[in-house]
Amino acid sequence: MRSSPRLVQRGVSWFASPGGAVVCLVAALTILSVQRVPIVSGDTSALANSASSLVECLRNHQWVGCPGATQFGITQYLPAMILSWRGMGPDGIVVVLSLINCLCFVLFGWLVWKFPLTHQNSRSLLVLCAVCSPMISYASFSFGEGLVGFLVLASLYALCSRHQLLFLVSVIGAIASKETAVVTLTPIVLATYMVIPKDRRIRASIVVFGCAAGVALLVCFNYFKFGTWQNVIHSDPVLRATGVGRRSEIFLGLIFSPNGGLFWYWPVSVLLVAVLMFLAISAASRIGLSAAAPSVLVLVSFLAQLLGLSNWYAPFGWVAWGPRLMVPTVVGLVVVSVLVIDSLPEQSVKVVKMAALPLKRTFHTAIAVCAIGSVVTAVGFLRDPSSSLAWFGRISPTCPTPAIIQQDPNYYFKCLSYGMWSTDRSIIELSLRSFSGRWASVALAAVFLIVRQLICVGSPSSRIGDVQRDKDQTEDHYAERY
Repeated sequence: MRSSPRLVQRGVSWFASPGGAVVCLVAALTILSVQRVPIVSGDTSALANSASSLVECLRNHQWVGCPGATQFGITQYLPAMILSWRGMGPDGIVVVLSLINCLCFVLFGWLVWKFPLTHQNSRSLLVLCAVCSPMISYASFSFGEGLVGFLVLASLYALCSRHQLLFLVSVIGAIASKETAVVTLTPIVLATYMVIPKDRRIRASIVVFGCAAGVALLVCFNYFKFGTWQNVIHSDPVLRATGVGRRSEIFLGLIFSPNGGLFWYWPVSVLLVAVLMFLAISAASRIGLSAAAPSVLVLVSFLAQLLGLSNWYAPFGWVAWGPRLMVPTVVGLVVVSVLVIDSLPEQSVKVVKMAALPLKRTFHTAIAVCAIGSVVTAVGFLRDPSSSLAWFGRISPTCPTPAIIQQDPNYYFKCLSYGMWSTDRSIIELSLRSFSGRWASVALAAVFLIVRQLICVGSPSSRIGDVQRDKDQTEDHYAERY
């Protein structure tokens, strides 16, 4: 009888610990995700149907120009083709693709917690920034963002842990996922490589080979599908946004749209962009350009993704929840941002002269608000995905008929603009209203415990505002890295 209170006390203590809170968070979110498998949307069914066509081409030894292919990369196609080869139908393939994303979410949470960081509290920071995010909602989707986001994280984890094989497999898979991935992911990989101390880096030739192999695999797969190195479907000029005004509107929409903007769906990414800009400017002015290079590379990657999607007819990857096409890049942005903060010199950098305590509290409070808001909206979506996704099928006076760009580009972009800025039952509002349930409460309680850990224990982020004491030590620290 006496052992029961002790077991309860130990259980409560474990749950309140950083590791226990993360396990409970990931477990609760995984249960919610599995309950909603599969969330089928967009063109995933087309991929599952065309997988049989590609398998038939392989059986007939037709290696170039396979009919029936779609625009997706090999990272999404490969599991579908294997399942089709084994005789599974399209409906079953879609379900398995969703289950793969669920598994990737569990592994994503595990790698986040195991990530080799200097400070224990940096793990809490990374959990709040990466796990408390749209990755929650994409754990149930049949889209490939859950898988590719995990591969991005795995490649950075392997780079920091000197796991060469894991790095090669994950970075090749991430870059081969689509044609533009090499533009956004290569700077993130290079930034991570620069943050790692020289004595812990893997060979530069391995990094170059991995990125190049991803591009080569993508090109070979395009030859197999279309008979050319290009993605024929994505190369159609009608699918481009034209005009400075239209592109600028899409650019702003990717950040601020209440139906797909990062500011609402992954707000910590916008915060970390501001932090990286601050650190880059401070480091460049006080230490040298080499110290600012990792932050600059990540910002370039983020900007390149925004500019690229600003020229695309479907910048959000709709029909989907939030800015789907930004997910893999933002995973890299978040991870490298935490790495940069974690790698600041222990006793000196103190990059600028500011009052440390107010800035520390402001930063922690902002991270907490972003994480809590992201979990509430993402879990709310999982609780009732059909309500949010029904938003895409509604009829309005602005867009009374379906918008098809090949038929009328002007009407299509008019509807896209309306969809970006409409606040009448916005998707983010629908998701917030759906938050409920015991597992949702467990997940939110776990987030509060992780926030408490971040705030109560001094974190490396507090060093952003510390007073500069010893510039020589700072220069020596960065000399070791660069």
